[in-house]
Amino acid sequence: MLIQRRKPDVLCLQEAKKLVTDKRIHINGLNVFKVPASGTGLGLAIGFRKDSGLLCNIVESYSDLILASVKRNNSNIMIGNVYRLQSPDRSK
Repeated sequence: MLIQRRKPDVLCLQEAKKLVTDKRIHINGLNVFKVPASGTGLGLAIGFRKDSGLLCNIVESYSDLILASVKRNNSNIMIGNVYRLQSPDRSK
């Protein structure tokens, strides 16, 4: 699988569907934070590689947004994962 081969430090997922009743999303080697969707959506997830040396903190989370503060060494960045419903009229 691409995730195990490339080993991304951060992985963002939209429409994060689970096939089992477990409330967690498990991806080998990642700490995963999930936000359930409201309505008919499937939710968002953001994962951080366990051995990346990143210190991660979820700052905000809503049904359509996860915002994380990520620190490594002396650097601090913010990573956002946003879900936006597609307009029925694709020209908009």
